[in-house]
Amino acid sequence: MLPVVMVLLFPILGALFVGYLALRLVRAFERRSTGVGEMAELLTRVEQLENALEQQGSELRQVADRQSFAEQLQAGRRPDAHASAR
Repeated sequence: MLPVVMVLLFPILGALFVGYLALRLVRAFERRSTGVGEMAELLTRVEQLENALEQQGSELRQVADRQSFAEQLQAGRRPDAHASAR
């Protein structure tokens, strides 16, 4: 009786184990495929952030250039030049 149970039990347990591994493999692929979509969305958002950062940097450089130009103009003026013009 014992050998008959072993002969039937081992293949059944083996089939269950292989089925369990196959199920885990399928679920892992499903998670990975949804992760690819999320990764593509995150890459798009990162690109948008990089573009916004470049625009902000460009605007900041323009403001800095304008400020330095205004400082150069103010440095070129003499305080007594306004007094003598009046």
